[in-house]
Amino acid sequence: MRVSSLSRCVVGACCALFVALPAAAQTSTPFFTHGVGCGEPTSTDVVLWTRTASAALLTPELLDDTGAVQRALAPVRTTAETDFTVKTIATGLAPAASIHYRFRGPGGELSPTGTCHTAPRADQAVPLTFAFSGDVDWKWRPYPVLNTLNKEALDFFIFLGDTIYESTNLQGTEVAEDLATYRAKYRQNRELPDGLPAGPVPLRDLYANFGMFSVPDNHELGTSASDPTAPRYTEGGAPAAPGADQLVNHTPGFDDRMRAYLEYLPLRDRLASDTGDPRVDGTRRLYFSQPWGKSARMIMVDDRSYRDIRLPNSDDPRADDPNRTMLGAPQLHWLEDELRAAQGEGVTWKFVVISSPIQHIGRPSEVGADLDGTKSWEGGYRVERDRLLKFVDDQAIDNVVFLTTDNHNTMINNLRYRATPEDPTSPLVPARNAFEIITGPLGAGFGYIPVKADLAGLSGRDAERRVAQTLVGDVPNTDGELRGQRQGGVDPIGLEPSMGLIPDSVMAEGGPDGVAEPAAFASFNTFTYAVVSVQDSLLTVRIVGHPGAEFPVLLDPAALADFANTPSHTILQFQVQGA
Repeated sequence: MRVSSLSRCVVGACCALFVALPAAAQTSTPFFTHGVGCGEPTSTDVVLWTRTASAALLTPELLDDTGAVQRALAPVRTTAETDFTVKTIATGLAPAASIHYRFRGPGGELSPTGTCHTAPRADQAVPLTFAFSGDVDWKWRPYPVLNTLNKEALDFFIFLGDTIYESTNLQGTEVAEDLATYRAKYRQNRELPDGLPAGPVPLRDLYANFGMFSVPDNHELGTSASDPTAPRYTEGGAPAAPGADQLVNHTPGFDDRMRAYLEYLPLRDRLASDTGDPRVDGTRRLYFSQPWGKSARMIMVDDRSYRDIRLPNSDDPRADDPNRTMLGAPQLHWLEDELRAAQGEGVTWKFVVISSPIQHIGRPSEVGADLDGTKSWEGGYRVERDRLLKFVDDQAIDNVVFLTTDNHNTMINNLRYRATPEDPTSPLVPARNAFEIITGPLGAGFGYIPVKADLAGLSGRDAERRVAQTLVGDVPNTDGELRGQRQGGVDPIGLEPSMGLIPDSVMAEGGPDGVAEPAAFASFNTFTYAVVSVQDSLLTVRIVGHPGAEFPVLLDPAALADFANTPSHTILQFQVQGA
């Protein structure tokens, strides 16, 4: 199937998935402070969320397409114990159904109306469209790329990490330190910045418009700036102090950060137990999977709560230690079981959601800069990474797509792994049927990767193309050297027909259609999200972008207004024919 030409297409209101509800059903008062949310939909139930200004008894209501009440659910109460947030589970729902909902206060106050979809039955093969991205730094509110995302026709959205940023001043030298301040960060992100007139709040609308899945990343688990003895909460499986038996994920600081995340996200509360691993037992369990009919299985992985300590650089030989773990043994075995089960049950696409990239971009010894970084699988946890990819190949698991954000750019690439994971000198072999999509941020720090690209006289997509060419080693850097992925023995970014890429489907803003050049799979200075569509074994990926803006500029009200009102558009697109 040939996808229509880009021509800077703007997603219009015609993409709206659901019938608009009457204005009366959308009535909102300050009684409900931060909108509503729906999360973790199954084929029969969903999690509903809201927040009130003070303690209140609420009645959740399910609505029909006209806004009339179909069913009132059991009352729920907001209390100070959860910062006046509340979650409830709406059960007994029909599979593959549109769900409209709201909350009613004790005096008849009505929350905004939210909408989401239930999953199809496990034996249904139905088309699927979802989007994902992450990284929302409060300084880039109101995240205008969400204006376009909120008009997409989606079954759900994956909020893939860094759902807040912990800094509390413009310089980033002060951060949230306690539960109350972390809660305030979640509220702040669903409010407009000073300098904009009252109006819709795009992030608040995102929660209301789609069912949501989510995993946390490092900014939900920020490290203290005031207490030098505090552990790095981003490394949940590391010792809380040198030589200590207590792990970071069992400390009060870690628990407070996770508590705020789960209070403000429409997610289920689970507890890990009976694994026999003290790294895992007793922690909040964030990893789970959700089938979406026979078309796909969403496998949500928590790669923050159990990981070992971060290394100083990706050339550190300890990254090849076979005892280092990103996931913890129980979760890794669970992930392997989920992939194997999905293949055995005939599920076409297996989407593995991770908050840290798994592709190999390049280490200092390979490309002259630490592009992998030590928080990535390749940068600090190589043996576990390679064991997982080898497992996928050894078990002949088809159509595995890793989804992540975190790097604040878009890079789509095949995956290679060491044939013998425990031997760092063993040859690299291509993963038979797996690749990764990195995209984002929705609004956070951005910039070109440090490959010394010669950008003289270039801007926009022309500059991004030069960066991609320098990264892969097709053009010299500013030192006159070819020092990129090809020269360093790293697989160049991009997909190839051997992985099922349909060459004619490749389109990139500012580039020739049907050419699978590196720049067709990369973007660096744009706020982005990815839309992923499944039709049987055909996968379509579309990257939508909004021009990046440096934060200091946004302190000017006119610049902020221009940033908020600039439309977003599709910048990259391609299709893959799965096995």
